[in-house]
Amino acid sequence: MRLGSVIKAGGILFFGVMLGVISAQWSIEKTATAMTAGGGPWESWFAGTASIRDPYVNAHYLMFGRLPPALGQELLFEAVHDDDGAALDASCDYVIQGPRVSARWWQLALTNEEKNQPPLASFTSPHFKSQ
Repeated sequence: MRLGSVIKAGGILFFGVMLGVISAQWSIEKTATAMTAGGGPWESWFAGTASIRDPYVNAHYLMFGRLPPALGQELLFEAVHDDDGAALDASCDYVIQGPRVSARWWQLALTNEEKNQPPLASFTSPHFKSQ
């Protein structure tokens, strides 16, 4: 086999793999996002409370380095903007209210745009009292 053919085949393989990875990420985010529900700026991932596990919602968790929750164990809420549509800002105070959460465990966490969590930036259900 000639060197030119090997380089051409390697380039085609590389770009094919990259196209596959990018299209898979796009597909997972678009499909999983369509399966959310919420009120106001909040999206709620119902993967933890659904009776049947959805592979796209599982992939959403795994893409950001998190294990998907066990069925009925966790309910995840995410918000990027406040009620007025402005980006969430660390210098602002926010009130989070709503009906009692039925999940056994929940977490409130701060993340950056890449959904990476800084150290000591989260609270879990034992830290709060429900009213």
